[in-house]
Amino acid sequence: MNEMQVFKYKDNEVRTVEQGGEVWWVLADVCRVLSVKNNRDASRRLDEDEKGVAQIDTPGGSQKMTIISESGLYKVILRSDKPEAKKFTRWVTHEVLPTIR
Repeated sequence: MNEMQVFKYKDNEVRTVEQGGEVWWVLADVCRVLSVKNNRDASRRLDEDEKGVAQIDTPGGSQKMTIISESGLYKVILRSDKPEAKKFTRWVTHEVLPTIR
């Protein structure tokens, strides 16, 4: 399994993993922050190179979860018309990405 890094956005944990030298985001966490109810619909809208699967440790044990690349993350955020999307984008670009890089 790849190294996981967890960030806190308000009351939500947002998990990331490194794959191939790039940061990938757990889609379920991103969808929860943006109040997107159906993760599968969000995943279907992404190109194949913007999504993948990784083993992620959860309270229920290790599970295969959908992860998305940075470009996939931006696509999910940009498709959202939720007010939280703008705040989440600012958090990602001003706090998380500088911490990772």
